[in-house]
Amino acid sequence: MNAHTFLLFIGASSVIAIVPGPNVLLVVTRAAAHGFKGAVPVVMGLSSAALIYLGTTVAGLTAMVTTFPSALAVLRLLGACYLAYMGLRMISVSFAKASPSVSAPLQPSSTSSFAQGFWTCFSNPKALLYWSAFLPQFISSNDGVVQQMTILGLTGIVLEVIVLSMYSLLASVAGRLMNASRERRVLQVMAGAILVALGVSLGWSSIGARRVA
Repeated sequence: MNAHTFLLFIGASSVIAIVPGPNVLLVVTRAAAHGFKGAVPVVMGLSSAALIYLGTTVAGLTAMVTTFPSALAVLRLLGACYLAYMGLRMISVSFAKASPSVSAPLQPSSTSSFAQGFWTCFSNPKALLYWSAFLPQFISSNDGVVQQMTILGLTGIVLEVIVLSMYSLLASVAGRLMNASRERRVLQVMAGAILVALGVSLGWSSIGARRVA
């Protein structure tokens, strides 16, 4: 892998990270509702799932996943159901806490935020395509394949963390401008609705991918 190929990978991966998708939507809604710190566990969860995908790619397990897709499809479906459940829970909590004395929505735990981030990335069928189809396009057979995949994979994860952090900062600033309790409840309901939509969308994609397989 030469410098030109590496720069091409950085450019392409940056575009993929910047384009809004499930990861960006989750981070933006969490940062807008709970600030930059509230989005940090989400980003960590997303990155952890990406690291698992990187590990399976380097280990050559994507071939096994292609041969035995059922187990992975079930895990993705469970993750999608979890996201939908958390979204419904956020909506119900926002209505239960609806009171003039409430100035901000209930702060979710770091564990819950981490899990939401992890399952959002892990349940997204596009993630497997990125690691199993996109990444290998930049690998040269003349050099160490494992080393190249590791370098490119870690670079891609770092780029995504940077992009998501920028989104988080912008969203947290916008969230601070919404100080009224009613506005914040509306924001939390929207965040919950987005989680539900992500869960349904990712679950449907997982079912569709399983049928095709």
